[in-house]
Amino acid sequence: MSDQERESARRLRAVLDEARRLVPRQAPVVAVASARTLHRATAEAGEVLPLVLASHAFTQPQFGPYARMENAWVMVIEGELRGEHLPDVLPYLEQAVAKGAQVVVAASDFDDSMLATLVINHQRNTVGVVALAPADPADPADVAALRRLASLAGARPSRVEGARLHVADLGSLPALLMTTHETVVLGAAGAQPLALIHAGGETTEEARAAAATLRGML
Repeated sequence: MSDQERESARRLRAVLDEARRLVPRQAPVVAVASARTLHRATAEAGEVLPLVLASHAFTQPQFGPYARMENAWVMVIEGELRGEHLPDVLPYLEQAVAKGAQVVVAASDFDDSMLATLVINHQRNTVGVVALAPADPADPADVAALRRLASLAGARPSRVEGARLHVADLGSLPALLMTTHETVVLGAAGAQPLALIHAGGETTEEARAAAATLRGML
C-alpha cells in the first residue's frame, strides 16, 4: 500500500469514527458520494429504507451517484405503474410544475414505457421527478418500505386497478437522499437519529470509490 493509499484509509476511518461518535451506538451510519467536497459526517434525524432509484438516469451529477430532493411531493403506488396510467399521473406532474415542486413517484414496479416517460421529463428538466422502487420486489420487507415511506410522508398509497390508477393523497418530506442502494429520508416526523457521511473526492469517481469503501467498513 502506498503512502497516499494509507493516508486515504486513515481519513476514511477518521470520518467513520466521527460519525459513530455523533449518534447512539445502534443508530445507522449511511455513506453517500459527494463529489468535490471533503469527507464529513453529520448527525441527522432520518430513516433508511430499502427503496432504490429505478434508473441510474435519475442521479444528479452535481451531487454524485445519488439524487437529493427537498420538500418533495411523494406519490406512493402499491402495484406496477404502467404507461397506460400516465393520464392519471399527469395532472399531479402538471401541478408540480405550476407550483415549482419536485415529485417522488414510488411504486412496486414500473414498466418500460412509464419509466422512460419519467426519465425524459427528469432529463429535460420539464418537472423535477424521480422514480423509486423496492430494492428486491420479491422481498416482502422491501415492498413494505413503500408503506413506510407513505407513513413518513403523510401520504395514502394509491392503488392500481387494471388500466386505471386511483390516486390517493400525496404527502411531502423535508429531504430525501436516493441512491441505487437505498433511500434516506431526512427530517420526517418520528424519524430516529442516524449519521450521514458525505464521502468526498476531487472527482465523482473518487467520491464513489470512497463511499463504496466506507460501505464495506460499516
